[in-house]
Amino acid sequence: MSLSNTYKPLIILAFFCFGSSGVYGMEYPIHSPVDRFESRLTELEQYLTETAEKESISARIDYLSSSGIRDLLTELENLFWLYAKQGPFKPYYKVTKRLEDHISHSEDYARFYAYVSHADPATERKYWNKLKKERAAYEDYLRDSDWLKPGLPLIAQIRETLQYIDWHSPKKDRQLLLKRVAHKIDKIRAKQYNFNLVEEGWHELRRNVRRFEYLNNAMDDLVMPSSEMGCPLTGTTATDHPDNSTYTCPVSACLLNKLTTISNELGDLKSAGARLQASGNEIPKQMTNRVSALHAELMDSKVYTHLIQQLRDCADSH
Repeated sequence: MSLSNTYKPLIILAFFCFGSSGVYGMEYPIHSPVDRFESRLTELEQYLTETAEKESISARIDYLSSSGIRDLLTELENLFWLYAKQGPFKPYYKVTKRLEDHISHSEDYARFYAYVSHADPATERKYWNKLKKERAAYEDYLRDSDWLKPGLPLIAQIRETLQYIDWHSPKKDRQLLLKRVAHKIDKIRAKQYNFNLVEEGWHELRRNVRRFEYLNNAMDDLVMPSSEMGCPLTGTTATDHPDNSTYTCPVSACLLNKLTTISNELGDLKSAGARLQASGNEIPKQMTNRVSALHAELMDSKVYTHLIQQLRDCADSH
């Protein structure tokens, strides 16, 4: 379905609601909001142009899967979410997520089908039908969406919207981003999971553990690990106060290291669990218990709590 007519009134609304002064004249120590978007849009434009030059839908899908576009779309999704209070970004978030979902689901089902290539015929047929259904939906989406139409109209619409927004000052922009991330982590901290389910439980947990990394990538590493902060997980405190006068936000390095370590192990467990589940094999109880234990480790050590507090302290320091 074409979204061109949906976006045009939103662009006009953005002009009247948010003004047109833009970010010109502001001195950002790192990328300005428009710079953040533009660097991703330029790269995305290159991928989409290459995709559109492929003669068949099948070739386009294969190219998208082999390219680096999925990570790029994820960063754009997170930018649209981070700046949702600044402008009419919700439709762009949805359409970006939809393309990224089609790419990821197609890859997932292809992988699951490969897992069961030596399974019983019924299981193999089941996953082949799942892959075929997802592939058909993906092909229909690429035919009807605005992503690959001549002139890449969706990219042009996003760029036009960016120019009509009255962006915050560097100080207020920094504060908004840090508080948005702290709010998101606070919601993740309260989330409950069903660890008997691989995709809905293990996968969801790992995705949320990585959420901070995704958001920080979109912010061009606004948050930086600092050895001067000490480690609240071990009860050590900083010997010197961190430099909060800089634009970047220092947080305890051990907090980010803990998230990375647990994310990596969850990734291995999720891959092994998905393979077993797709093949119709029972998932060993010790694997389920380990996923549960990793989540308990996050909660008991209060990684999220400490990270939220340090982000909020940063936001209030300027």
